[in-house]
Order: sequence, then structure tokens, then C-alpha cells
Amino acid sequence: MQIEISYAELLWLLQHKSGVNTDAIDVCGVESNTLHVNYKISSLISTTIAIKIQLCSIENNNLHFFYNCSMATSLVIKGLVTSLQNKIPQGISVDTTNHRIIVDLLALDVSKGVFQNLHLCNLTFQSNSLQLELKFV
Repeated sequence: MQIEISYAELLWLLQHKSGVNTDAIDVCGVESNTLHVNYKISSLISTTIAIKIQLCSIENNNLHFFYNCSMATSLVIKGLVTSLQNKIPQGISVDTTNHRIIVDLLALDVSKGVFQNLHLCNLTFQSNSLQLELKFV
């Protein structure tokens, strides 16, 4: 089974579930396994934080990502992960030293009910959406 979800839908979900203002977030798929995320900060000085996220592998409903960004952005991420460690949902593991993220879909509250019955075979990024290829277990 194939499911397509637009980035606009994902940002809407993020905003309504977490309260994060997503108006300043821009998401774009640039390759089938690579996503660019830009976050515009407007304060005294306007700047954009850019990060490239690459899907490395899918193993037993675990998504293995690598992220690439500037050194300044890397330091911001490291500081945020350290200070918000207790708020990172169970099922998401962030290794700021090696720029790795592992998402365990069976451990996340928002996805475990779905992935108890479905296996994620593939995930691809399109310019305006992501596509999931799933099979029943």
C-alpha cells in the first residue's frame, strides 16, 4: 500500500499537536532520500537555520537518519537536545556527535498503534510530499 502525505499536512499536524509555530518552517524534498528543512528566525537579526536530513536505512520500522548542517546549526542542535532531553519523545534517539537520528515507529505514541499492524518498506521524499510504502504484517 502506498500513502502520500504533503509537507503542509505534516507541518499542520506538528503545529496542532505540539503548539510549535510552523509558519517559519520550509520543507522540501530534494532527492528521494534527502529532505531540506529551513527555519527562518526573525528577531533583532533575521537568519535562516538550514539542515539537510538524509534517510540512511529502514530496519524493523526504525528509521535511521543522518543530518548535515553548518557548524553553528550543529551547536544549536546539540544545545537544544541537551536542554530538552526530557521532552524528546520516547522512540526518538539523537546522536549529536555523529549527526544521527533514529526513530522507532513502534515506540512513538503517535505511531505505535499503526505500525503494530503495518511494516514500513520504503519512505521517499518528493518535492512537496513524502511517500510511504507499507505492507500488512
